[in-house]
Amino acid sequence: MADEEDKKFYAMIADIITLNPAQQRTVGTFQSGTFKVAMKALIDSRRPIGKILLTKSRYLDAIDLPATSVGDAVASRHFDEGIDASNKLWGLPVVTTIKSDIYPNDKAWIFSPASPNNFLGNFYLLQDATLFIKQEADIVEFWSYEAPGIGIGNRLSMQEIHFS
Repeated sequence: MADEEDKKFYAMIADIITLNPAQQRTVGTFQSGTFKVAMKALIDSRRPIGKILLTKSRYLDAIDLPATSVGDAVASRHFDEGIDASNKLWGLPVVTTIKSDIYPNDKAWIFSPASPNNFLGNFYLLQDATLFIKQEADIVEFWSYEAPGIGIGNRLSMQEIHFS
């Protein structure tokens, strides 16, 4: 079920970015300058910066960022504790996923915060996950279902980064 939620969410954000790629897509390499351009685009459209979403394998590329770019203390911490110890890039919280079959490794997204001002939108669980089990003799059937609701209230509250 979680994969289906992610597929629908990714399809929705891909459709939104496709409507306005000139303003909502940044192209560049995995470096601080590319992220800075994407963050400035979000700020220039008067949207705050909330979180970064990217795949775990792309997040691990931050290990290769030079100390001259991220600072000696950060590079030292990455060496000693690993990058997962911070879960941040440039002071922003990072949400990572291992679902690279759903979210491409060559992209990242910066989103405005969902609360308290609902710059992005809302996620509702209209019906919680329910498991139905039917057993007859030695045959067991089961299935599960839920009813989530996702609403993007402001389509300009996201920025896609496409890594070249």
